[in-house]
Amino acid sequence: KIYSPLNHGVNRMSDFHHGTQVIQFNGGTRVTSTISIEIVSMVFTFSFAETLLAFISYVCK
Repeated sequence: KIYSPLNHGVNRMSDFHHGTQVIQFNGGTRVTSTISIEIVSMVFTFSFAETLLAFISYVCK
């Protein structure tokens, strides 16, 4: 694994739970199910989005 000073010790997005997850516990007198939901969203300003689209179109040529 290669670490850089900018992301050393920082979790990647793939390390987090995204979407719906159902967990079932069978360790007691009755079965219990819990539901976990996580929503991830991003908001961009127009100038950042314009720069990002220009970069993507440049890379995909």
